[in-house]
Amino acid sequence: MSIVVSYSILKAPSPKDLEDKVKEAIKRGWQPLGGLAVSNGEFFQAVAGS
Repeated sequence: MSIVVSYSILKAPSPKDLEDKVKEAIKRGWQPLGGLAVSNGEFFQAVAGS
């Protein structure tokens, strides 16, 4: 089990834009944490780094 030392929330105006942001974050070593959320027409994904 890895220890989370960094935490961030990605935000995008569409599912496709969020998908692109998450893929880029994964390339930089971040991992999605939990599911996505939608609020007021924007899409959010928490990511964690170790």
